[in-house]
Amino acid sequence: MLHDEVDYQDLGPDHFLNRNPDRARSRAIRQLNQLGYSVTLNPISPAA
Repeated sequence: MLHDEVDYQDLGPDHFLNRNPDRARSRAIRQLNQLGYSVTLNPISPAA
């Protein structure tokens, strides 16, 4: 920002989720496992 003299642009709260969804999913599963939960993923079908 200082070097290029551009304004700051917030990437948004879900930037890293959209950037790499597989990594975000793995992280969430690992965190739930560490909390003592067993996780089964069932994809939801899109609304018709």
